[in-house]
Amino acid sequence: IVNGKITPQSIERQKQIMTRLLENEKADRKQDQEDKRESNNPGNYIPEVPENIKEAMRKKAEEKESLRKIQPAFKPYYKQSVQKYLQIYSR
Repeated sequence: IVNGKITPQSIERQKQIMTRLLENEKADRKQDQEDKRESNNPGNYIPEVPENIKEAMRKKAEEKESLRKIQPAFKPYYKQSVQKYLQIYSR
C-alpha cells in the first residue's frame, strides 16, 4: 500500500476488518435492544420493618427521651450547649 501496490493479502485483510466492524455493529444494535426494559409498578406494596430493627429503634427513642428527662446540675452555658446538642441529635 505504501508504494501504491495492493496485494491479495491486503485485500483479504481489508475484508476481515470489514467483517469485524459489521459484526461489532450488529452486536451493538442487539445490545441496545436488550437494554430497553420495562419497569413494573409494585402496586400496594407496604415494606415491613424487621422486628430486630423495630426493637433497636424503640431503644434509641427511649435513650433520647431519658437524655431529655435527666437534667444534671449544669451551669446555664452548659445547659444551653446540651440542649443544642440534643436538638441536633434528635434530627
